[in-house]
Amino acid sequence: MIRLSNRWNVLALLFLARLSSPVHFMSLPPIAPELLTDLGIGHAELGWLLGLSSLPGVFLALPGGWLGQRLGDKPVVMASLALIAFGSLLVAASPSFGVAVVGRLLGGIGIVVLHVQVGRMVLDWFSPRETATAMAVTLSSWPLGIGLALALLGAVGEASSWRVAVGITAVVPLAALLVISLAYRPVPRPGAASRERHWTLSRAELGLIGSAGSAWMTWNAGFIVLVSFAPLLLVEQGSSLVAAGIVMSVPLWLSPIAIPLGGYLIDRTGRADLLIGTAIVGSAVVVALLPLGWVPALALVVLLGIVRGPCAGGINALPGEVLQPHNRSLGMGLYQTVYYAGMTLVPPLAGHLQGATGSAAAVIWFSAALTAAALLPLWTFRWIQRARRPDVAREAKQPG
Repeated sequence: MIRLSNRWNVLALLFLARLSSPVHFMSLPPIAPELLTDLGIGHAELGWLLGLSSLPGVFLALPGGWLGQRLGDKPVVMASLALIAFGSLLVAASPSFGVAVVGRLLGGIGIVVLHVQVGRMVLDWFSPRETATAMAVTLSSWPLGIGLALALLGAVGEASSWRVAVGITAVVPLAALLVISLAYRPVPRPGAASRERHWTLSRAELGLIGSAGSAWMTWNAGFIVLVSFAPLLLVEQGSSLVAAGIVMSVPLWLSPIAIPLGGYLIDRTGRADLLIGTAIVGSAVVVALLPLGWVPALALVVLLGIVRGPCAGGINALPGEVLQPHNRSLGMGLYQTVYYAGMTLVPPLAGHLQGATGSAAAVIWFSAALTAAALLPLWTFRWIQRARRPDVAREAKQPG
């Protein structure tokens, strides 16, 4: 039997496992017209089906981390992938909106727990000088999966049916599930078994993980607001809706290159704070320029797709500076809880801002402000870290 023991082979498997989540998440928009007709629902119900893949994160990321802490990464990841696959198949076979809701909810639960465990597994397998690169590689699966779903599923649905298009998205999690079940062996950690049940986080660790999660949430919320409302801005500026959508897809297509490269530069240079800070400030400036019309929108979004690169791997490597093997699952669960809570609340705020002002430009400047605001929790993370070091040093000197 083949055993995956090389960390880069494991990383490829984690990439495949995580690819299942964006493919599941984006499986409905490309086939939406046929689905709406077949199930007899409207766009409001479709919106609920889309949102149900993210909503469980607010409530289940922390319990998912606890499960990984108690049961280990392999069985929890396998169960998560099985839920994603089953959720896709249930939606594909659904005779009604209610059944489709259950399928999307199950898939969303699987996605949340999977993301927690993949983050924990990267920290287990990679040294601190490799973490940003490894995190960036796994995170680049998200834009790639969204792009693949948008590019392929519509054609599949047109050639066959929307049910076939949604059903084939189960192939990715099932393939990852098969390889993990046959070949994956958890990273050996001598003495870890006795500590695995100790799942507490200190007050300083809570503050550090909360700060890192807030940075990741704020950074992503800014981008989600941008890609959601920028097409409206471009239409206001005279673009067609189709052209606006194509322009705003450019950062997604650049991300699978820019994100791993940014993580590699952080690990290679050791200048994480400088690269992350530059990426945040540069991205905020680029977004803020978009409503002004001084620079062509296409040039700005190409620049944005490149400048954003270091943040994904760099921010997600921060928990590795804090967590120990015995509390990584719980810590990553808290990290994802903060992320999902903010991502649930911020987009509706942007929608209310659009309605109150009647201006897409105001929402884009809100996006720029959110992007820049990621600097504050990052500064807080480093401040807590510096304040904590004397206490850590004293504890290390104590006998026993």
